[in-house]
Amino acid sequence: MTDRAPEILDEKDETPAGLRATIDRLNENLEAERLVSDANSAYRRERELKDSGLDGPALKAVSKDLKRGEYDGEVTGEALREYATKEYDWVPTNADDKPDDDDPPPVDDATQQRLDAQKTRDDLGAASHARGDGEDDEEALQASANKKLDEGDVQGAVLDELNLKVNRAQ
Repeated sequence: MTDRAPEILDEKDETPAGLRATIDRLNENLEAERLVSDANSAYRRERELKDSGLDGPALKAVSKDLKRGEYDGEVTGEALREYATKEYDWVPTNADDKPDDDDPPPVDDATQQRLDAQKTRDDLGAASHARGDGEDDEEALQASANKKLDEGDVQGAVLDELNLKVNRAQ
């Protein structure tokens, strides 16, 4: 339902001139609402066209079809992709229908090993913190440095060695 009160004919002025004025006022209001509705529809069409992932000539053709009113189907990204496939033999640029720049770069083995080691350290640190264990003693710092060296995390091991030396100096 709408929260607006409908505009009705003025009961006082039932003359032809009064009725014509009321009709003109209602037509002006309808025209203003139609312009707002058209603007919203155009914005939605453009947004869905962008979200559809179409590219090249198919994008241009479907865009023209939307502007001309030749496309009468549902205006969603998926429906526009189906329409482009049927009408213009459009084929997605990759299998998952996403642009290539959304795909993360491949991870080499050394980076993956560092990421896994960091996740393991984060999990161990979270569990240790939850138990209330303190790892500020020298043995814990040395064990941490040795573990990081075994995992191949040289930077983490150097940081632990530095922390160990700072703790010894205090």
